Amino acid sequence: MKRIYKIMRDKKGEGYIDAAVVVFCVMFVIALGVRIFPVFITKIQLDNFADELVWFCLMDILFQPRDFPP
Repeated sequence: MKRIYKIMRDKKGEGYIDAAVVVFCVMFVIALGVRIFPVFITKIQLDNFADELVWFCLMDILFQPRDFPP
């Protein structure tokens, strides 16, 4: 606790550098998330489309009219 108080009282300017590094890291993480988030959305949409396609093919096979021999 004393160490934190000492850092808070220190006026050497190190706190400004730490704050700038934290802001840079936060912005970097946000930018990375903005670039990668659409990939996950596209994957979810593609998985949904594949599931619907399999379901449609299954229903087509199960309910198509069959010609049984007399």
